[in-house]
Amino acid sequence: MAEERGASPERWTSRPLSGEVSALGASHTRARPPHGVLRATAPPGNNNALWRGKELVYGLNSKLSLQNLPNIPLKLGARNASNPVSGFVHGMLRRLNGSEYESLDKVRERHRRVHFRVEDMVHTYAIAHTEAPSAEGATRRRLEQEYTKRAMRLRSRAWLPQELQGLYRMCCRAREEQPLVSVLAVFEQAASWTHTERALDFTAVHLRHGSIALADALGAPMGLTAVVLEACALADSDACALVHALALQGSVRKLSLAGNPAVRLDAWQAVGALLSCTLTHLDVSENVLSQSDVCALLASMLGPIPSSEGHGARNAVLTRLQMEQCQLKTGALETIAHAVRASALRHLSLRRNRLGPACAEALALSLVDYPGAWEEHARKMQDSYGQRIARVQDLYGTEAPGSVSKALLHGTPVEHVAEREAQRAQLQSHVATLHNTLAHVPRIGELRILDLKSNHLGASVAWLGHALKANRTLRVLSVNENQVPPEGLAELASALWYNRTLETLDLGRNPCCGPDLAGVLALRVLLAVHPGLRRVFLPETQLTSGAFVALAECLPDAHTLHHLDLSRNSLSLVGIMALELAMRENITMRCLDLTIDPSDEETVPIARKIYQVCVANTEAAQARAANDAHARQIGAPLAASALGAALRAASAAPTLAEALVVARRVLEDADGGKTLFALAKAQSTLLHVLQQTTDAEEGLFDEALRVNEALLCAIDAYKSGGDTETRATRPPARPTLDTDLVQQLESPRSPNVQRANGLLTEESEVFRMTKNLEAEHDGPAHVSPDHESNPARHMLAEQFYDEDKTGAELRHEILEATHHDVA
Repeated sequence: MAEERGASPERWTSRPLSGEVSALGASHTRARPPHGVLRATAPPGNNNALWRGKELVYGLNSKLSLQNLPNIPLKLGARNASNPVSGFVHGMLRRLNGSEYESLDKVRERHRRVHFRVEDMVHTYAIAHTEAPSAEGATRRRLEQEYTKRAMRLRSRAWLPQELQGLYRMCCRAREEQPLVSVLAVFEQAASWTHTERALDFTAVHLRHGSIALADALGAPMGLTAVVLEACALADSDACALVHALALQGSVRKLSLAGNPAVRLDAWQAVGALLSCTLTHLDVSENVLSQSDVCALLASMLGPIPSSEGHGARNAVLTRLQMEQCQLKTGALETIAHAVRASALRHLSLRRNRLGPACAEALALSLVDYPGAWEEHARKMQDSYGQRIARVQDLYGTEAPGSVSKALLHGTPVEHVAEREAQRAQLQSHVATLHNTLAHVPRIGELRILDLKSNHLGASVAWLGHALKANRTLRVLSVNENQVPPEGLAELASALWYNRTLETLDLGRNPCCGPDLAGVLALRVLLAVHPGLRRVFLPETQLTSGAFVALAECLPDAHTLHHLDLSRNSLSLVGIMALELAMRENITMRCLDLTIDPSDEETVPIARKIYQVCVANTEAAQARAANDAHARQIGAPLAASALGAALRAASAAPTLAEALVVARRVLEDADGGKTLFALAKAQSTLLHVLQQTTDAEEGLFDEALRVNEALLCAIDAYKSGGDTETRATRPPARPTLDTDLVQQLESPRSPNVQRANGLLTEESEVFRMTKNLEAEHDGPAHVSPDHESNPARHMLAEQFYDEDKTGAELRHEILEATHHDVA
């Protein structure tokens, strides 16, 4: 009988003859399991399916087994990080078979997990039910209906933190693990859950050795909508288990796996399978993603590009994807571009990826929103333009100051020249004709926001501009901090003349606006002719006085611009005057953001006029808004602007104690070289606060009166030269000067605001003084004999006098010393 069963006689003789049962010996072919059988992980799957002759070999092995002969070995080993040789052979065989990447259905089948609920495991007898046990289809349908009803009931109920914590503790006992205190604390967030928003944030919770029990708990149908797993030190197996548990929820819309560099290909395949379900927002930032990882992650989005006959199927519901600081290469960017064009993705963030000029073409491909290759797109666009519009200098002029520049610099109203209006209408008509030819072309992709902040694109942003000429979907483009030079801005802005859908352009922290004005000259035409541009951000872009004047030229024609950010740039008096005059002609600008010095008495009044125009335009827009919530959003940029903060700081009157402290400091430093202007300003401020203060303490009020009297004495002594004792203890006295003249000479900019309109003419005060000094310097006598009656010229002559200098050089040095802006 032993021989009939195929067993050897030795196996029967080795059995004990007595009734005692011997202990089972240790196995020589299998490793000893760890403590707790539930801790054992599943054995790695083999890859025998890669062999094309598997049917023949399997049949041969079956015959050999019947004859108790050894089988033919086929296993090549699991593909893992610890066995690089098997991984190499695995990849080589996959490429030979022509199936480098598994299909999405195979990935789902391989990652499917069975979830048992211990409380539902009961004995069921067939006699207790009307259906026969052989009716498998009916039984399956009944079980699925029961599970669906139970899941819907549990998702709709209000889960308490204590219930989630109890469920997690039960899963830890089943896995023979210790519950993590940090995870129990996260479940306290359930107290703020609503019927529609249920989120769990596990940021910075170390889950390397506690993810399996947590995955069992998250498998319960609690109706989660958002899960954050940032910086949780997840390994590949941990991420797979958690993602599978979230797939059981069927309601997760937002998932973040940022900051988990140990996650590898298997986990990204599991996340890719989840993308085709309900996920709308995915964040995988701060993870190193190769091209294989990106292909596995976006497998559900890499569908066929829609043909020219009709729209293709949208293979995923994902609308927002963040891949920041992922060290993406050109191949991965091409995969992303293909996924963007074939899906419903609307927001793509690729910040801090160090994308260089070589990546610009792949990025531009994601902006081509119609079928066809990139080369075909470039050829069609080149043929569509035909005749070119007049160059940029023909609209506002660059060779000499145009009519708009003269009007802004001299304070006269801006004239709407018929020639400029005709050129603007010609360019807008040309753009409309171009887009009418593209109206019959089907649109693919839904990309609305492209964020490329903190990369190294440089002048290659021109690729993005050429792609945006015919783009019909993009609304927001950010190339902030991308080392864009002026010529790159010129190419981008010139290309955007033909765009009609862009609403926000962020060019901040790029050296693109100075000292070369090529980019600014193209940008001002864009602001004047674009039919939908709402927001332009140019903070920290090295704007010069000429750039401010150039941008001010287009503001009367910018009928759609709502927010222009020029903050964190060196703003001159000429620039702010030109902007203020241009804003008088603008009725749509709601926020013109500038950086000013709150203590500058020349720029603050002008900036206040700009702010008042923005407030009036904002109030008019709020009155036109039908929704109250939308009306509050209209005024948000102006309320948060740097200009508003500076004006509020300038308007904030100091308290009596603060004014007293400043006055004492100026009085103590008066003998150390402080100016008469500082003494007069401190005295006037203290006197104003004294007049406005009614409830100060009696001692503080008396002390302020004494300090005010001391300031008046110091001013009189400073103007008269002081007594003998004071002269012996301080530096030589300065010439006696009028207070108004002192303000003109010692203020950062001169002349004052009353002469601002004549700033670029030779009728200003500084020009007259310097011309007189120039004539005296070039004449026989270097110093005029009437310097006693004109101490200002005497002081300037002593400061800048040099026999080797010509009159022109002397004039240039005086203008630089007085910070005078010359056009």
